[in-house]
Amino acid sequence: AQAELATRTLLVVVSDHGERSRAAVPDNYRVPLLVVGEDVASGEDDSFRSHLDLQAIVAHFLLGAKLPAPRQEIFVVGSTERWVYGEIRALGEHVLVDDNAGRVLAGSLGAAAVHDTFQAYVASFSAAFGPK
Repeated sequence: AQAELATRTLLVVVSDHGERSRAAVPDNYRVPLLVVGEDVASGEDDSFRSHLDLQAIVAHFLLGAKLPAPRQEIFVVGSTERWVYGEIRALGEHVLVDDNAGRVLAGSLGAAAVHDTFQAYVASFSAAFGPK
């Protein structure tokens, strides 16, 4: 039974990302992911994906489903030391905003447009999962 468990186990290790005090550094939002299993070929994939893709990534390795397409942009929230939100794009463009002060901490994307889109996502989430 133990040998069967080893051949039917998929180990998915999701790392914490970056140092909390570096909330204005885009690379701080990169999250390493390690997948180990009986039929998992070694390799590296540096496609631009999000935590929202984790379910589809696991389904790929468990069921042979197609990997989710790389994203063009992601919205991020960090860190537990300082509440920062923003957008990071696949080619590196970004904006990170201090929510408390509304001050752009890093990047050159239009902060007002990112703010409006981000707040629309928050409102949509609240409507779906908030108190009824």
